Amino acid sequence: MNKIKSLSICILTSLMILTGCNNKNGSDSSLPTDWTDEQKELLKEHLNNVVIPYISINGEVTVTYYEEYDCVSVESYTSTLDEAKTYATQYVDILNNSDGYYFIEQYEDEETDLTIYSYGFDVGVDYVYLDVYGVDYDNNPYFCIDCYYVTRDSSWPTDLVNNYISICKPIDWSLAINIPALTGGDIYEPIEYFDYGILFIEVFSDNYETLSSQYDEALKNASFVYDEENDFYYLEDSTSETILYIYNEINSENSSVSLTFLFA
Repeated sequence: MNKIKSLSICILTSLMILTGCNNKNGSDSSLPTDWTDEQKELLKEHLNNVVIPYISINGEVTVTYYEEYDCVSVESYTSTLDEAKTYATQYVDILNNSDGYYFIEQYEDEETDLTIYSYGFDVGVDYVYLDVYGVDYDNNPYFCIDCYYVTRDSSWPTDLVNNYISICKPIDWSLAINIPALTGGDIYEPIEYFDYGILFIEVFSDNYETLSSQYDEALKNASFVYDEENDFYYLEDSTSETILYIYNEINSENSSVSLTFLFA
């Protein structure tokens, strides 16, 4: 399954624009033909020994690991935004002609004039996820390749779900909560918004429609009530006057089942 969370690209876009160095890089008449040994080691360290294809750039290139995003970024400042975008399309051509790399999706934001090309490279059951783009941040255009190592897990995150319930349910909640597991697909890193009482889990499978139907039945068996008009399940606790909502949605483009849990 060569897919990534549909929600993640929207969340990551705002984060990626904030990354990058603060100093304008100069150009060099003699262009290198490969990553430096130090750059290769940094890529290998965070991408499970994967070194992404090289691109020759007329300017200084930095390879930086951003711990807060768990992301290795290849960055080079350019004279113009058009130049940065040209490097992005050149790198897309390089990936299209590199063994093992496959196109995932293209994201465009007309308001910020941003186009992101997303590619993957499988590493066993896991994969390297690349976002390639040219962007102008605070009048400093630059070319960037953001690299993420994504793990796939077919196990339902029981501990995470239990932790979500214990943290997010009100103190005076009186009902027993039994959130059923959804198995049979690959689960990527869940998205936690515990401050807002939200947990998002996406499960990818070629049989996503069947999995979604099975989860409908599991929710009914767990005493959740279905709201047909609004298409969600809920468990209402009269003591705390709080409701636990569960949205079970399918995404045909990504072949996935999206589960959203919300205390409100």
